[in-house]
Amino acid sequence: MPRISKRAIFLRELGDAVVSHHAYADARMLLCEDSDSELEEEEVVNTKVIAAIQYASVMNFRYIYRATSNRPDVRGRKSGYAMPEWKKIVLGYKYNEEEFLRIFQIPRCLFLSLVRLLQNHPAFGVHGKKQRKHFSAELHLLVLLKYMGSEGNASSAINLKHGLGIGKGSVTNYLRRAVDAVLSLFSQTVFWPDAEERIEISNRI
Repeated sequence: MPRISKRAIFLRELGDAVVSHHAYADARMLLCEDSDSELEEEEVVNTKVIAAIQYASVMNFRYIYRATSNRPDVRGRKSGYAMPEWKKIVLGYKYNEEEFLRIFQIPRCLFLSLVRLLQNHPAFGVHGKKQRKHFSAELHLLVLLKYMGSEGNASSAINLKHGLGIGKGSVTNYLRRAVDAVLSLFSQTVFWPDAEERIEISNRI
């Protein structure tokens, strides 16, 4: 059997209350005296407008009856540490070298080298200076490498978000920005060997 959420029940009751309030205001305006008709009409209109605005604001509010514990702890406040989850991974507090290689498919030293190449890429600064530390190159590359090292259901957003301190709805945005940044290095890293390199490759073969 389908179950109605608390949010839907609350909005339904609130809507009924607004309709009842409108009906009461109309009845009051009809029964008032002529001398006060203009004043009463203005009060009724103002009351209706206020009630409509309150109802519309609640309708657009997403997190009614949703506990804050369900939201991702991006800034590390709930865990008692003023350090995001991704920063613990980068600094080696969360995974050792073997675990890092197994999850993200490259050694930590190569990961840090890649971060230095993309540190100032404009794709990671689109959210402004206040949020830049939460949308850093390290976090973007961790999401991308974890995605590339996963297969099947493990590459879904709900699984990729685990251990990184982000929400599943943000995974696609992180992947898109990280791919754009990595592809910008194509001309610097992928090219045909010159004459000297061809001779060296030929001798080696």
